[in-house]
Amino acid sequence: MDLQKVLELDKTERFDGEFEGHKFWFEAKSHKVTPAFHDALVKAANEPLVWTSQMAGILTDWSIVLGGEAFPPTAENLAKIPEDFIWELFNIMAASWSGDAKKQKASASA
Repeated sequence: MDLQKVLELDKTERFDGEFEGHKFWFEAKSHKVTPAFHDALVKAANEPLVWTSQMAGILTDWSIVLGGEAFPPTAENLAKIPEDFIWELFNIMAASWSGDAKKQKASASA
């Protein structure tokens, strides 16, 4: 396997979430979330504009609007929303990749 070919993929994944009782979806370039990305995100925890910029680099689309108008997941727009919502986006992705989301869906339908 040539890892370079994998790293060059333009793969996006769709995720479903809920925040404060509101359902939404978002798409992210999951192949760009590497251990280095995760480490940089954690290190930038006290620098919100840095990690909003990092998250904007992987988010490609979402169902979020502002007053009925389009509100794309840009760094500028992410800087305007609650930090706990941005962390929730990352947590949703992490749960999906770890298999936790699949386990939760299976137990909910049992």
